[in-house]
Amino acid sequence: MIIELVDAVKGIFEPDEPEAVQKQKDPDVAEQTNRIDPASEKLIFPYNRTERYGASILFTAYETHSPGLYTDPKGKELLQAQSESTAAKKDQINKDYADNPKQRDTALAKLKKDDEKKQQEIKTSNSTFRLPDGSGEASSPAIKLYLPPSLTQADGFSFAQPELGAIGAGIENSLTGGTSLLGSLGKAAKDGIQSITDFAVGGLSGPQASLAMTKMAGRLGKAGGVGTEAGAAAALVGGVVVNPNVRALFKGVNLREFTFQFKFIAKSRREAEEVEKIIKMFRSCAYPESIDVGGISAGYKFPHRFEIDIMYNDKVRIGNKMKKCYLKSISTTYNASSMAFHSDGKPVEIDVSLSFMEERTLTRADIIEEDGY
Repeated sequence: MIIELVDAVKGIFEPDEPEAVQKQKDPDVAEQTNRIDPASEKLIFPYNRTERYGASILFTAYETHSPGLYTDPKGKELLQAQSESTAAKKDQINKDYADNPKQRDTALAKLKKDDEKKQQEIKTSNSTFRLPDGSGEASSPAIKLYLPPSLTQADGFSFAQPELGAIGAGIENSLTGGTSLLGSLGKAAKDGIQSITDFAVGGLSGPQASLAMTKMAGRLGKAGGVGTEAGAAAALVGGVVVNPNVRALFKGVNLREFTFQFKFIAKSRREAEEVEKIIKMFRSCAYPESIDVGGISAGYKFPHRFEIDIMYNDKVRIGNKMKKCYLKSISTTYNASSMAFHSDGKPVEIDVSLSFMEERTLTRADIIEEDGY
């Protein structure tokens, strides 16, 4: 059901009135800050009375540029000199073979081939493979929004849980005690064989004998093709189990992810239009650009990365800094509470969920630096 915004809800939604009329009704309008200014190239929400929101979050999109070959100034001078030399030689050939068109054409063709070869040599020896100029500049209007409640920044790390077993645990103890790697391997193998030998000749008793029997039964079971059944049976009879000696093995640092959820209540058609622009900007920067070859999409250029700044009064940082992020997902819900629309059909309530992933993992140096991540 479409609800027309009439006088009954005028106290909730602000009309799109001329600025002079708004100033008469509300003197504070003249003092508003962070209003949309074409010169600032920002998309902002809330559109009106933004000074009420001290904490804000700014999203700035940067295009991902691919490096290419660029000729340095010296190379450009050499190319210019080569072009001038070729032009002079071309004029001379036209004069020398004015009465012999066939020889003239042959000489001009050879000159063109030599010129192209020389130009390629100059470009190859005087060019560098680098990013284009201006690659560090923002490529889209920044988006400044109010900071939603419950800001979460989580750090995660990856660990494996390998089972060292008795031999692996023995090697670990030997290495931490200062024994060489080869010496540790030899000692561990010797101890393992010795334990089985001691069991066989009666050198072990009680739980130690049961444990040695369990280990030997497990090995014989694998060799005999019965898997782990033999070892399990021996463990049940002896009432013992082999200690797997599990250790925590650090594997790496997880990429940080950040999720922001915004509820846009458009109090006027103008704010509703601004929300549309904001959503379109996020979506367009999240998608990759197609790389076409021969009219066919052969690949993708990386999507834009976002620089995210969370500030209080544009001066004090809230939380930790973030590396540039890719927009991993975006979800939009229209009129989650009720089907309310402005008179032009634009929805009143729009919920947007943004999920970002940092471009690279952090190290300790990133954390301990001043104003670190």
